[in-house]
Amino acid sequence: FDTSTLDYSSDVTGLTIGKATNNQDVTIGAVAIDGPLTVYGNNILVSGAVNVGNNTVKLSGSGNVTDGVNGYIIAESLALLDGNVTLNNTSNNVATIAGGDNTTKLGGLNYVDASGGLEIGSVNPDGIYSSGLIEIATLSGDLEVTQPIVSTLATGDAVKLYADKDEEAENAGDGNIKITDNGSITVESGARALLYSGKESESTGVQTEVGGESNT
Repeated sequence: FDTSTLDYSSDVTGLTIGKATNNQDVTIGAVAIDGPLTVYGNNILVSGAVNVGNNTVKLSGSGNVTDGVNGYIIAESLALLDGNVTLNNTSNNVATIAGGDNTTKLGGLNYVDASGGLEIGSVNPDGIYSSGLIEIATLSGDLEVTQPIVSTLATGDAVKLYADKDEEAENAGDGNIKITDNGSITVESGARALLYSGKESESTGVQTEVGGESNT
């Protein structure tokens, strides 16, 4: 199913594509609406600019959820319900992201956000839960962790967080990782979490989370 053949009016107050039992592949073309967007499918491809303004994009792909060269998401919040997710277009701009839960974990997550900072928080679901690598980066602004990040990957790099990832080495940049409220990072004993922040003095909660100064 390919939505790029459809036209949308900006005054549409909500749009749902597919059903929870849907196993079709879905391609999301350019969408600009005022309401939330919910997409169910097997493999989901974001091939155009998806803009829902101050609302939520919810993606439930039982296979792979990816973006193309021209595909990106602009929204207040992004909820990822399942699948292996790679949304790393440098034009993505979302305020809050969450994905998976203790019962249905994401297969893995690679997400890049362009500007203005990003919160790993509550969207229904809360936080990020994955059985694979969780890699999240801002290209500008803070990365705020206010809900749990959990990976059950048993070995290697299980969590990689970046604040202002494209800043050159030795520069502090304009972004820091900040862990507050219910924020935490949990990995298996055979795996590790890597946190790339800016200024240590402004990286709230990071030193405590990684186990003290010796792990900084």
